[in-house]
Amino acid sequence: MNETSAEVQPLTSVELLDAAVWREIGSEEPQPRAAFVEALSALVGRWLLVRSDAPEMDLVTLMCRARGYIERGGAEQTVAGVGTLGRYARNGKGHKEQKPGK
Repeated sequence: MNETSAEVQPLTSVELLDAAVWREIGSEEPQPRAAFVEALSALVGRWLLVRSDAPEMDLVTLMCRARGYIERGGAEQTVAGVGTLGRYARNGKGHKEQKPGK
């Protein structure tokens, strides 16, 4: 059998988030916009409860940064070359490191 090997590309962060939202919804049927907002809210809320020392404050920060990202038309902005998720990924909590300029 002669198979053509197709290169498998890793999923983008948007594709991964999309998959997580659909998994949270638990159905492959078409959904209203509110179902996606609800599913994403539940995912973000659970993630903050697990990863953050101050989930309420980090949620406000997340909302402000998301709004800024949208206003910039999707252009990335990082603090001292480290995005928010990078800080969480390194030490598991967002408040263990000293913030730049403090």
